[in-house]
Amino acid sequence: MRSAFLILLAVSTTGAAACSTGVTPPEPTPMAEVTTNLTFAFGTDFDTDGFCVDPRTPANQRPSCSASNGVQLPLVWPQVQVKLAPFAIDVHEVTNIQYQYCVAAGSCTEPRAGNAVSEDQQLYYDVDRFEQYPVVNVTWEQARDYCAFIAEETGTAVRLPTEAEWERAAKGPNASSPRPFPTDAINSSITECQQAGFNGQYCRGDQRMDKVTETTVDFIDEGPTRIYNMFGNAAEWVGTSYKEDVQCLAAAPCTLEHECPSGDAQCVTDAKACPACGTGTDCFYLCEGESKKTILCEPYPPGTVIDGADFETASVGVNKIYRGGHVALVGAANSYALCQFRTSRSNAKPEPSWAPTASQPWLGFRCARSL
Repeated sequence: MRSAFLILLAVSTTGAAACSTGVTPPEPTPMAEVTTNLTFAFGTDFDTDGFCVDPRTPANQRPSCSASNGVQLPLVWPQVQVKLAPFAIDVHEVTNIQYQYCVAAGSCTEPRAGNAVSEDQQLYYDVDRFEQYPVVNVTWEQARDYCAFIAEETGTAVRLPTEAEWERAAKGPNASSPRPFPTDAINSSITECQQAGFNGQYCRGDQRMDKVTETTVDFIDEGPTRIYNMFGNAAEWVGTSYKEDVQCLAAAPCTLEHECPSGDAQCVTDAKACPACGTGTDCFYLCEGESKKTILCEPYPPGTVIDGADFETASVGVNKIYRGGHVALVGAANSYALCQFRTSRSNAKPEPSWAPTASQPWLGFRCARSL
């Protein structure tokens, strides 16, 4: 461990002997301890939340269980009870100055481009006035390496949070009333979001990064400790790999409708009926009893609680997951629904580019550790 977070960097100049320059480390990030409500419902309650639909979407363009509007139904996997071990999570995103210290120590590499999205933040990563803003444009591997560096510095097992840990922190400590959004400022609508003080047409549509603790609306109180910007600011890498049906016990015993060959009406009929499922809760369907009944998988039996470590191990995909805020939400092509920010929603199915070597100018991270 490096004493007092001080690193001496050797600097050489032409025709002169090498000298050492002291680099004073930035303040370490405080962590919020999460020790209550550790068994919680991971994922979306479809019966309550339904599909993620932008409220401005015309009725004839919305996914619906009953309407025949030709809109493909988004997949909503079953909720599952997950039991976590106590953990702690950074109260804010890792900042530019904190990450720069890791780079100076030789344990991190610089962000791919170093710039945020907003026009006035194109010079961003190494600009003094943005020191306390979230570092972005880092890959999953760079985020992992930074947390490992802090682990070495502090002698504690600091790492990226798991997806379940991130979701539990975002949902808050109230087991009877988990937050649909990781902020008290809003409940369901974009209008509420704007009135609460978030900027832009789409709540975070201004594309600007903010200081990591500079918000009066975007926070969660975990006991006596406040956690900032899990809703807005940068989206955040988590340590978990992506697996589409991780919330299921097993795959469906029948072919899924979207997997049927084009024009195979019998396959579609069998997918909706799936006689192998029997009756009751043997299978999980969207739109049960409706014209668009769609089988997804075999769910865990009611009352099943999955150990968080086993739940994490089940996610074995190559691609990585990010959660939370996403500031690049302007233009018709990116008019995301506010429900994209739900605490229960894993941010889309990652494309191939969401490999550990991908980065985005709106994507950062925070660290966590087990208690």
